[in-house]
Amino acid sequence: MKTEKLHISFDDFFDFKLIGISCSEKDYRLCWAINQTMGLDLVRMSNEGIASRSHLLDFPFFEYVDDEKGSVYRLLANRFENKTLMKELKTIDYLFLMQGEDANLHEITTKLGSIEFVFLATEIDISKLKEKDLLYLDE
Repeated sequence: MKTEKLHISFDDFFDFKLIGISCSEKDYRLCWAINQTMGLDLVRMSNEGIASRSHLLDFPFFEYVDDEKGSVYRLLANRFENKTLMKELKTIDYLFLMQGEDANLHEITTKLGSIEFVFLATEIDISKLKEKDLLYLDE
């Protein structure tokens, strides 16, 4: 009897674009600069809503939902209080996630890199990340 294998792909859950940001500034200052540069309104979110994702409880994140465009933007600290969320991205301080965004990823990366105190803004290929499930914030 031949056995059939079922392959499940989680790529549909990760339909966002990701930019890694390296800078030494506090999260609120980077958030303010991104809001000014990108014309967004990122606000600090409570971590209580993601209690089932216990690995995220200690990492601050900011969010802006653009209902007109159907886009979601998130700024997530990758390193906070001597902890690292994604070990494979240990040199990245913050992760900027964009979901449903039609804008040019290269253009957004360039804008983020132009912020005075940002050392590096780089596009990250989500498909190559082993720990991408750590970025899934929705319940």
